[in-house]
Amino acid sequence: LPGSGVNLTLFQPNTRRGKTKEFVLMAARLLKDKGIEDYCYAAQHLKTKYDIDFKLAGVIDELSPTHLTKEFVQELCLKNGVEFLGSVNNMHDLLSDAMAFVYPSYYAEGLPKVLQEAAACGTPVLTSNHPGCRDAVIENYNGFLFEPHNISELIDAFHKLMNSDIVSLGRNGRSLAVRKFDENHIVQGHYSIYQKLLADDL
Repeated sequence: LPGSGVNLTLFQPNTRRGKTKEFVLMAARLLKDKGIEDYCYAAQHLKTKYDIDFKLAGVIDELSPTHLTKEFVQELCLKNGVEFLGSVNNMHDLLSDAMAFVYPSYYAEGLPKVLQEAAACGTPVLTSNHPGCRDAVIENYNGFLFEPHNISELIDAFHKLMNSDIVSLGRNGRSLAVRKFDENHIVQGHYSIYQKLLADDL
């Protein structure tokens, strides 16, 4: 079963996208191996070529050995022209407003829920070709993959995005989420497994 699924009613495309200045979003726990620094360094380069804003949302996780401090992240974002949002409670709005979602993780991921949410919002995804992450993207269908911890490949993937039909990529992402990530189907799938296991025990 593909992760825990997503609420397709809450996370869905909206009509606001494109009516304000375009922006790219990354959202994650603020860990080094989530690729926070890679995202910010890539953003600094890309901002010289595209009139697009880059935003970062996330919370500090001091229990993780790879956590980044709030002060470090604020300084990193300031130096690289990224708007730091901190912890947010309107992720569905942010994802559906963003022109693209970037997730350069090389962390030991499952299937990241935020990638499923981005797809459900019709937002193209750029993520690392890394276990779990790559399961949310079909190359050149709803986004693009790049090698983990490789900033130049991340930048190249962004150029591919900008030379693609972004609306179609987003529409394809929504279609993928409906087919594969609907939490109702995934819950039913879990129930079916439990019922089979119980029946086998009897």
